[in-house]
Amino acid sequence: MTILTRALIEARLPLTVAAGAQPATVPEAELRRGMGRVLDERRTTDGIWVFAYGALIWTGDANDAARPGTVDGLVRRYCIWDNRNRGTVEQPALTLGLAETRSVCGWDRRPGACGGVAYHLAEDTVQDTLWTVWKQEMSGGYYTAEWVDVATEAGPVAAVTFVADPRHPLYAGAVPESEIVDLLAAGVGPGGTAASYLLQTADALRGWGIPDPDLEQLEAAVAQRLGAARG
Repeated sequence: MTILTRALIEARLPLTVAAGAQPATVPEAELRRGMGRVLDERRTTDGIWVFAYGALIWTGDANDAARPGTVDGLVRRYCIWDNRNRGTVEQPALTLGLAETRSVCGWDRRPGACGGVAYHLAEDTVQDTLWTVWKQEMSGGYYTAEWVDVATEAGPVAAVTFVADPRHPLYAGAVPESEIVDLLAAGVGPGGTAASYLLQTADALRGWGIPDPDLEQLEAAVAQRLGAARG
């Protein structure tokens, strides 16, 4: 069985692709207003927790505490068109978002849950550290920042996280798995390949002891697709 590895990805795809047309970006003033609202809504003034479920798991290192945890009522899905990072305006890929189960599974109204990592940003640096996260997640405009309760072994924490906005033009909704595999196996943008994003996220979740079977199923399918592209 072919396994998804960095070597396989790099053998089949370019490391990056330069952007042609530039994707739309939320103005900085609007971003700062949104971050200010979230800080105003927090229940304490002892820093802030951020719930990471995708790239922030392996890029969110400016923190003073981290706990694996679960958020009920939301699921991690490839439900957003990516035209700025692992895809381009001319050839979008897909990226992860949190969504209510019914919004990405049609008739399926069963409650969902998402495992991830809650990172704590210290109060004395929260303006700078949250701004770095905020720009990364909110510049594209396709997430809404929401407060969620994260269940952890050390007790529940209130955290801000980034939920897919179904009103945004880049919201893809329920994409068939075969199409997701095609897009992840081909997607490349200024930030690298969609396949490496998948691999890094799945690896990070395994490292925290919270593997995601859905991502691992996609890993196997993308590996098979890339492996079949030999010579």
